[in-house]
Amino acid sequence: MGNLRRLYILTFLVWGVTSARAEGVLTDSSGSFPKPISLVPQVEFWKKVYAQFSSRQALIHDNMDLSVIYDVVSLPSPSWKVSKPVAAAVVARYQRILEGLATGPIDSLLLTGDARRTWELWGRSLDPAVYRRASASIRAQRCLSDEFEVGLERATRYRDRMRRILRRGGVPEDLWVLTLVESPFEVKARSHAGAVGVWQITDWEKNRYMPRLRRTDPRHDPLMSTEAVAKIFRRNYDHLKAWPLAITAYNHGLPGMLRARTQTGSSDIAHIVENYAGPLFKFASRNYYAEFLAALEVIEGHWTNRPPVAQGVRVNRDPGRERIFVGSVTSHKYHRPSCRRVREIKGVKRIWFASAEEAVNRGYVPCGMCKVGKGKDEGARQVSVVRE
Repeated sequence: MGNLRRLYILTFLVWGVTSARAEGVLTDSSGSFPKPISLVPQVEFWKKVYAQFSSRQALIHDNMDLSVIYDVVSLPSPSWKVSKPVAAAVVARYQRILEGLATGPIDSLLLTGDARRTWELWGRSLDPAVYRRASASIRAQRCLSDEFEVGLERATRYRDRMRRILRRGGVPEDLWVLTLVESPFEVKARSHAGAVGVWQITDWEKNRYMPRLRRTDPRHDPLMSTEAVAKIFRRNYDHLKAWPLAITAYNHGLPGMLRARTQTGSSDIAHIVENYAGPLFKFASRNYYAEFLAALEVIEGHWTNRPPVAQGVRVNRDPGRERIFVGSVTSHKYHRPSCRRVREIKGVKRIWFASAEEAVNRGYVPCGMCKVGKGKDEGARQVSVVRE
């Protein structure tokens, strides 16, 4: 009887996993924060922003399809105000390339350099409409790995108490991670819209959910702010009945997400992101839930692929660690290190994989030129990094 019961439980669990994949959804251990397959490119993009590239770098990318990254730009300063013109110049250059492709006809034999790589990023499409849309949908995203790491250090003394407050408020404790998306954990942070503190609480939210203090702003206290945020998230969830929507409502507002759900007829965050065209549902709101998932994965240690991006860093391989692979943030192919295509990938754009399986799981396909994946032993290998 015991064996039969175990068999039944195992069958039920396998059915659940299979059903989730069939529906295009990955789930975390708690089940509160599903990761729709269609949002994986967004999550991977934000993991690059939070864990791979620093505040002196920016990704030049497509606004709608975050798997399309045209370039990684080195910035003169971590200050976006100082560096924005540099990034804007690169955006303008790629706009000109895309406009040139849109005017057609495209002769692949004449395409070289960035123009050819851009063409390949869009699947070598010959449709001018693809490039017209892309030319109007290009932007620069300043990266944050160094600031994210500092924010995580700041959060250490408060994290456990914040988790307890959130649990006590009847919301998932992992929501504290949003402080790293919002600030990142900068107690004195103040946005241009007047939102303050690690949670970036607005004046309206402060007046409704926080105690009135004469001499200090309670939003500067991470714990008092967390008490208020627990109430906000509880209210969001009570109305929306889904944590992805409740989280997005923290950025887009509860009325906005209620409107999005009504107009799309769905509580599926992926469906809303893809189909809702509300006038205020722009880049930040569309990506807010994906940013949360990315930050959560970075913190939980799932982001295990931090490539050597600093100057003077090389990969040290011994005979027992020969099979490692390299890709580019601006391509979907992975290669053997000896492949001549690797020489064309700038060091700052390289992504290192410990195995072919890891590369495939990250959405990369093997290079046809260097015959990746043809060996008998493509198992996981460790990559050691040394400074020259």
